[in-house]
Amino acid sequence: ASLNSTMSRWYSKCVLQHKGQEIMDGLKTALSGALKDYHKFNNCLPARIIVYRDGVGDGQLQSVVNYEVSQIMDCIRSMEQ
Repeated sequence: ASLNSTMSRWYSKCVLQHKGQEIMDGLKTALSGALKDYHKFNNCLPARIIVYRDGVGDGQLQSVVNYEVSQIMDCIRSMEQ
């Protein structure tokens, strides 16, 4: 996650998951850390969050979208409080 407008400071976190597991269970944890770091450096939350996602078969795409977008929205709501 880029922490500044010049994209010279970055937040990074690795989250392990089991082989063949397409749903990202650790997304909320990783995003929470990125948002906290962003807020620490900018005194605000980002105006936009762009998520690049790969590794999901067409048959599971909607399930993954529903699950992961829910995690993202929960994380954003918790940061706004």
